[in-house]
Amino acid sequence: EQEKLKAAIEEKTQIQSELKNKDAEIQQQAKESKAWSSLKPMYLKRIEAQTKSLEDNKVQIQKLKEENEKLKSDTGSSAEATKMKEENTQLKGKVEEGQKLVADANSKVQQLEKVKAQLQGELQKQVGEVRVMEGKKALHMAKL
Repeated sequence: EQEKLKAAIEEKTQIQSELKNKDAEIQQQAKESKAWSSLKPMYLKRIEAQTKSLEDNKVQIQKLKEENEKLKSDTGSSAEATKMKEENTQLKGKVEEGQKLVADANSKVQQLEKVKAQLQGELQKQVGEVRVMEGKKALHMAKL
C-alpha cells in the first residue's frame, strides 16, 4: 500500500509540476497577448495611414496620367502650331519677296517713264528744230 501511496504522491507531484509549467506558459501567453493588445491600436493606425497614403498615391497617379495624356495631346497641337507657324513664316517671306519684286518693277516703270518723258521732250525739241529748218528752207527757196 505504501508503494501505491508513493506512486500516487509521485504522480501528484508530477501533475503539480506539469500544472505549474502549463500555468507559467499560459501567463507568458497572456503577457504576450496583452503586449499585442496594447500594440494593436498602433498597428491599426499605421495600417490605416498606409492605406490612406496608398489611396492618395493612386489618386495622384491617376491625376498624373490624365495630365500626361493632356500634355501628349497638347504636344500634338503644339507640333501642329509650330508647323503652321513655320508655314506662316515661309509665306510671309514669299509675300515680302513678292512685294520687293513689285517695288522693283514699279521703280523700273518710273525710270522708264522718266526716260520716255525725256525722249518726248527731245523729240518735240527736234520736231521744233525741223519745223524751224523747214521754215528757213521755205524762205530760202522762196528767195531763189
